[in-house]
Amino acid sequence: MVSSERVKKQNSTKTNVVQASYKVANLINSETIPLSEGDFIKKCILTVVEEIIPEKLELFKEISLSRNTITRRVENIGNNILTQLQNKARDFKYFSLALDESTDITDTAQLLIIIRGIDINFNITEELASLKSMHNRTTGADIFEKVDLCLQDLKLD
Repeated sequence: MVSSERVKKQNSTKTNVVQASYKVANLINSETIPLSEGDFIKKCILTVVEEIIPEKLELFKEISLSRNTITRRVENIGNNILTQLQNKARDFKYFSLALDESTDITDTAQLLIIIRGIDINFNITEELASLKSMHNRTTGADIFEKVDLCLQDLKLD
């Protein structure tokens, strides 16, 4: 019985460590901090924990914030968001797209695609569907190609 409880506690701790890693990755990504800063952030966390709650230091050392881990976490978060949007889009009875094209600081055109859909229960969803870089040209055919790719990603006809 005690062994079973210990395994559950270890699994819970490992889950919490991974969840903490995902939360830090999300913060790093949302603040547009370089993904390589995870190691520095971990050093900061460990310094604080060592001073305030040294008995928990080993637990905090288990949190992986390497550049590769942060990159994988951000990719997983992005894939999860895409899957959620695909699931919502699958239920759309009707949808519309809004497009906005502007040029960024590197002189590359960026096409923003926003989708707004409604399901049979009149639940309205409005989300950023995609941000596509438009290299070289921004003709109607080029824009159509990017929109078509976006619709394919969302599995919409």
